[in-house]
Amino acid sequence: MDGKWMCRQCGKICNQPPRRWDFDDGAAATATDYCPRCGSMDMEELERCPACDRGWKSKSERVCEKCHLQLKGELQRFARRFSPEALAELDDMLEGSGLEMFT
Repeated sequence: MDGKWMCRQCGKICNQPPRRWDFDDGAAATATDYCPRCGSMDMEELERCPACDRGWKSKSERVCEKCHLQLKGELQRFARRFSPEALAELDDMLEGSGLEMFT
């Protein structure tokens, strides 16, 4: 399996979490994935980052942590080129809009 899993309690990432089988009535079994570090059953399946296709991200995030930090750095370098007044004007231009309107 090519997936990754992350524990929402301690942040541990693993390829396939350990699975415990509970036999309810002797015939039916319930599988429960749990964290190998803290034992929590709050595991989340991760998906590949669409921006870099190398990192892993939560389904609720747009990009992985590495891409997020890289984009944040690029935005900081961009913002340092402007005076405080120019940054305020850019902020007003973006009010309620996304960067997509400039592409």
